[in-house]
Parts: sequence; C-alpha cells; structure tokens
Amino acid sequence: KKAQCVLCLGHLITRVGWRRCERAMSLGRALREKYEVAKAQALATASRVQEKYLTEENKEKVWQMVEKIGTVVEELVEETNPLGKDNELLREVMDLTYVTDRFIAMRFPSEGRPGRGSQQQHHQCNRISAVAAHLKRYHEGQYMVLNVSEESYDYSWFEEQVLEYKFPGQPAPPLGMLFKMCASVESWIEADPQNVIAVHCLTGRGRTTVVLACAMTWLGLFETTFEALAYVARRREDDVQRLTIPSQRRYAQYFANVLDGVAPRAEPVVL
Repeated sequence: KKAQCVLCLGHLITRVGWRRCERAMSLGRALREKYEVAKAQALATASRVQEKYLTEENKEKVWQMVEKIGTVVEELVEETNPLGKDNELLREVMDLTYVTDRFIAMRFPSEGRPGRGSQQQHHQCNRISAVAAHLKRYHEGQYMVLNVSEESYDYSWFEEQVLEYKFPGQPAPPLGMLFKMCASVESWIEADPQNVIAVHCLTGRGRTTVVLACAMTWLGLFETTFEALAYVARRREDDVQRLTIPSQRRYAQYFANVLDGVAPRAEPVVL
C-alpha cells in the first residue's frame, strides 16, 4: 500500500510538473510572438520615417542649417579678443590652441562636407571660415599654415600661405622631411618677430604635436624634444601618452639623437 501511495504521488507530481511546463512553454511562445510583432512594427515605422524624412530635399535643409550655425560660430570668433590663447570662448568654438605666442596647434580646417577622412573625423574638424577669420583678424599677412594631414583643401582661405607635407601611411614624418619642416619654420619665424605658424593634421593631435615639439626644439626653445612634447600636451590640456602613439614618440627621440650628433641606425630595429 505504501508503494502504491508513493507511486500515485509520483504520478501526481509528474502531471503537475508537465502542466506547469506546458503553461511556461505556452507563455514563452506568446512572448516570442509579441516580440516578433513588436519588432516588425518597429522596422515598419523606421522604414516609413526614413522614406518620409531622409529625402534629398531634407538633406539640403540640414546642410543649410549647418551653414547658419557656421555663421554664428564665425560671429563668435570675431567677438573674441586678440589674446585668444587664453580665451575660453575661442576654445569652445574652435579646436585651436596657442602653444606659444607664435606657435598654434589646431584640428583640420574643413569646408563642412566630408572628404577622404571618416565622416566622424570631419564632424570634429574646425570650420575653415572660422579659422581663416581668426587668423586674418589677428595675424593678417603674418601667418603660415603647415598641413601634415594628407588632405588638401582650398588654400585661398589662407591666402595661399600653406605648406603641405605628405607622408602616407606613416604616423610621423620621415627624419629628412622633419628637418625640412623645421628649416621652413625657422625661416618664417625669423623673417619677422610678428610671424606665427599654425600646424594641423586631421585631428590636431599626434602629428601636430610631434612637428611642433621638434620645431621648437630646433629653434632652441626647449633643450629636449620630450620637454617640448610635454609642454605642447599641457597647452592642449592633455598628456603626451594620449596625444601621441609610441612610434611618434620614438621619431621624436630619433630627431633629438640627430641634434645631439648621434647618427640613426642603418639596420631595422626589432620591436
């Protein structure tokens, strides 16, 4: 009798368990069906929104709005004072830093629409008209721009006062080119005590920092390139490790070695 009771109890537990499992499976199927319906509705809504709003006409309206915003930015730049290196408003409307009174670091000056770089990079660029307005107002006829970004643009914005250096696929310029840059910077800086030099790559970070640090070391403003790198980083409110990558810092060291009379190694270095 005890065995029969245990067996009956086991059957009862099994039936209850199966019923719960069936209810759970049924609930799971219902939830899955609701999920699929909601997903289909969301995709359909997204498709309707895209068809309705992402038209060529609306894209043009967006660009018109961007142009209006750019005009406001230019007006803000015009209202900044000549001591732009310490002006918070200037830093808010442009990524442009006076490393010294005569050396400027900045992001790529874009005309607004994406070029060969990524769309995100170009959205983070300086507006070329704002940069041109600033340089013209405070340094007209006495500024030179160094473009080390691999991208060209309309240099008439800067009165054709642009030196372009390209070294595709390399994070830092070859040593020979780096010394040519420094010689060009020296000639421009020494030509007039009011002359300034503005350097930019695409982001205004790695290449720009290395070129500025080497040029200022070449001119005797710093004893070592690493002191110059650290100074540029402080002025950019960042640190050397984030602004540059290891190979760029290594080329800065190569540059310093040559200044100290140490010839570069002919054989490749295994890292």
